[in-house]
Amino acid sequence: MTKLAVFACVLFLACTSQAFTLSGLQTAIGKTQNDIESILSNTLERVKKAVEESLDKLKFLVNNRKTAVKRIVNNVHTIVDLIINDHQSIASTLSETSESKVST
Repeated sequence: MTKLAVFACVLFLACTSQAFTLSGLQTAIGKTQNDIESILSNTLERVKKAVEESLDKLKFLVNNRKTAVKRIVNNVHTIVDLIINDHQSIASTLSETSESKVST
């Protein structure tokens, strides 16, 4: 009978300590899940920020390229206009010269 009482006590203690351990384990698992969710959330925020910064840099570069291209196109137009004006001036001068030679 004494052995049975001791066995019952040991069994009771084992069950209650197991319950406390299980409760502690569940708490640890819950905390771990919260930690993981927090880490994932922070990581996601960092990734979003990095993507937004990269997009801003890309927009800046595209705008700089557009501005540079516009500047080059304007320079080309100016040069073409100068060439056309020079050509017209030369043609006009040649025309006047040949008309004056024909008159004389």
